[in-house]
Amino acid sequence: WAVALLTAVAAALALARFLYVPWLRRCAMVVAEIVACGLAVVVAVYAGLLLQTLSGVRLWSSPWVPALFALSAASCGCALLMAGALFVEGDGSVRKAVRSAARVDVVVIVAEAVAAAGLLAFALGSDHAGVRASATSLMHGPAALPWWAAFVACGLAAALAVEVGCLVRGHGRSRSAAKAVAKAYPAAALALAAALVLVGALGLRAAVVEAGAQRPLELQEAEAPASVPSENEEAAGLRSAPSAEESGGEGSATGREDVTLWSN
Repeated sequence: WAVALLTAVAAALALARFLYVPWLRRCAMVVAEIVACGLAVVVAVYAGLLLQTLSGVRLWSSPWVPALFALSAASCGCALLMAGALFVEGDGSVRKAVRSAARVDVVVIVAEAVAAAGLLAFALGSDHAGVRASATSLMHGPAALPWWAAFVACGLAAALAVEVGCLVRGHGRSRSAAKAVAKAYPAAALALAAALVLVGALGLRAAVVEAGAQRPLELQEAEAPASVPSENEEAAGLRSAPSAEESGGEGSATGREDVTLWSN
């Protein structure tokens, strides 16, 4: 529902921006923007929270998972903002927005790296067999390629290097902010940084899902408690079949049918 509502509100805002709508007041636009921001936060957070609530997979139950997904979503937002600057006129306000997005993204990527290290430390230090299998998958298993190549190398290290390089290049070159940002953020650097961040986000999601989705499901199961028939089971006739001496041949056959139906 959050995705559907955000799509509708964002589409309305885009149409209002690109079309001439004289009857639409600025206060209505501000309200729609605030609603869109709230829905965007829900969309950014819910994927990690959804994985965390799946208690059958111990790796996903770590609080690092929703934090990592939310930070990745924030980084993707900064990347898309920088990429969108390639398709509009590069005036002073656009350049200032790009510079601000790059600075925010540098901080977010550093926080994302800390969260990724926390998740990896949790997986490597756990005594649970399922979490150890997930850690093996992340280190040198099926999830290693998207984790190390796409997420760590592209989404963290390379993207951070490009953005920090642009910030250092543009610092103190000119007293004019517009000229400094134009020199610091050429189109190639914007496109490269955005592409690296998006590739890293895709690799993160693929790696975390693959590492948690272990094929031997018995590794994820907790110890089963002693089976005690409940009142509902007794009422539904799901207890073991009565003996032939107690109920006769017909009752025994009925009990076997009940057990067979329950087993199926």
